[in-house]
Amino acid sequence: MQSKTSFFITLFFIFLLQTTLASRALAAADAGPDQTVREGDTVVLDGSNSSPRPFIAAYFWQQTGGSPTVVLEDANTAKASFTAPNVGPDGEALIFQLTVIYFFNRSIFYDTDSTIVNVTFVNDPPTADAGPYQDVDEETTVTLDGSNSSDPDDGIKSYLWKQVSGPSVSLSNPEAVQPTFEAPNVVGSISLTFELTVTDFGGLKDTDTTVVNVTGGNDPPTADAGPDQDVDEETTVTLDGSNSFDPDDGIKSYLWKQILGPSVSLSDPEAVQPTFLAPNVEPDGVSFTFELTVADVGGLQASDTTIVNVIWLNDPPTANAGADQTVLEKSTVTLDGSNSFDPDDGIASYRWKQVAGQSVTFSDPTEDQPTFEAPSFDDSGDQPLIFELIVTDHGGLQSSDSTNVTVSNYEKDNPGASGGGCFIDTAAYGFLNVFVMR
Repeated sequence: MQSKTSFFITLFFIFLLQTTLASRALAAADAGPDQTVREGDTVVLDGSNSSPRPFIAAYFWQQTGGSPTVVLEDANTAKASFTAPNVGPDGEALIFQLTVIYFFNRSIFYDTDSTIVNVTFVNDPPTADAGPYQDVDEETTVTLDGSNSSDPDDGIKSYLWKQVSGPSVSLSNPEAVQPTFEAPNVVGSISLTFELTVTDFGGLKDTDTTVVNVTGGNDPPTADAGPDQDVDEETTVTLDGSNSFDPDDGIKSYLWKQILGPSVSLSDPEAVQPTFLAPNVEPDGVSFTFELTVADVGGLQASDTTIVNVIWLNDPPTANAGADQTVLEKSTVTLDGSNSFDPDDGIASYRWKQVAGQSVTFSDPTEDQPTFEAPSFDDSGDQPLIFELIVTDHGGLQSSDSTNVTVSNYEKDNPGASGGGCFIDTAAYGFLNVFVMR
């Protein structure tokens, strides 16, 4: 009897040993297939195909390669997750290892497997800036200026200018940043519209247009899209272009166009005062930008923009483009938007744009205090330059303000001046000019 019992006990332990060894051989961690995702995507690591499931005691995920290091959610479960980080233009490969712990017959053993997550770069688009509208005489050389176009990451690769309206002219180089053309002879006045398309190194594009008014005797109109507005959601908003004017032959037509924000329906885009219904918005609000283009009887055009902030709780910023200035030609001029402010979440970005006068190039149109060199000019008089500042807060709300820079020719204004000293000029413009002479 004793030997029989020993025999069966021996058989039982042999069976347990063989089963344990077989379980170890069948243990297989499975970290799932490799993946390719974009920046900002939610990525799920899936180890649920690991086997044999009845013997799995625990899962453990960890990052073993690639950068940056990410934070894994539910790293001790079959399915862990993380948010794909921002990466460079070449992308990044992140490596993750799954360790599966098994428990069988009072034995603990484990197996590992790895998977690769390829995170691809998401390119941000460029911003095209075709420069301010220009009013020129016939048979003069005109320069189009796209130098204030910008791209936030990989830079601008190419520029392409195209004429979209008006009598055809020949550009010196349609792929140049600042191409030129000769203004044609005209009977009365005409408007030429040009479109600039910029492309970044990732292939993303943006377009902007500018108008060149070629004039004989007709003076162009002045568009006034009305003041910026802060309105509540679900209210009726009225856009007001009634303060637009033309100094001679009058305004013939109005045309409103939405250029920023979720699409809304205007009651009549050709009305002086169209309306629309402000939509429901998130707590941070939404900004809508509308452009008004007016044309006079002679065909000359002008445009202006207005911003409608649809707000919930967030208060919009206040743009302050600084005081008007009078400067000497060829001097370095600093625009000052540093007194712009936001009452709650702060100012996230500045954007300067020239809207009138001889074209200049900013040091950086996204700084609060950009600089430029005052242009030179002939004896036709002072050259008024008008600049618009748009500030955006962290909630996306915007405000705009403008400032004037009058460029003065010192020698023209003060013929025969010599010696040192200073004088104060309180001319008809209503501002104070102090000149130091040597």
